Amino acid sequence: MIALLGVPLLFFGLKDDPAEVGLAQAVKNDEAKSDEPDPLEKMDSSKYKKIMGKMVFGNPFIWIIAVSNFCVYVIRLTILDWGASFLTEEKGMDMEAHYSIPAFMNERISQGTRVKVVETPAKWMGLVSHDDKIQVLLRINEMMRKGVYPRRLFERINE
Repeated sequence: MIALLGVPLLFFGLKDDPAEVGLAQAVKNDEAKSDEPDPLEKMDSSKYKKIMGKMVFGNPFIWIIAVSNFCVYVIRLTILDWGASFLTEEKGMDMEAHYSIPAFMNERISQGTRVKVVETPAKWMGLVSHDDKIQVLLRINEMMRKGVYPRRLFERINE
């Protein structure tokens, strides 16, 4: 949410040209004179630190981006590192009892089920735990009743 709010700020707040923020006009490398010394080389460290402090560390947009990135990183680490532990220890979910769609379909095909991919605008449904099975079956039946899914989703090949 913070990132979405930051997009207009960045889009309208960032400048395209160094001259717009009071810096010297940018020069292409082939236009630069080789006899001129590099301005950063002749700048003393105290002036460099002052510029960095003002333009980088004093810039609120940099701090907004840094804090947002930190928050997203913490959430990502929490989900990746502790998510499986939370689901198994607190919610009692058996992580080995899940079924992936390719494994499910391979098993059905090896048993003689013919598979036809049907395009649909319907919302995707997934089984994460055994508790989801009832809800998914109800939604599939509802889609079949409405005509979104065909009446017969699985058909055996008679050999």
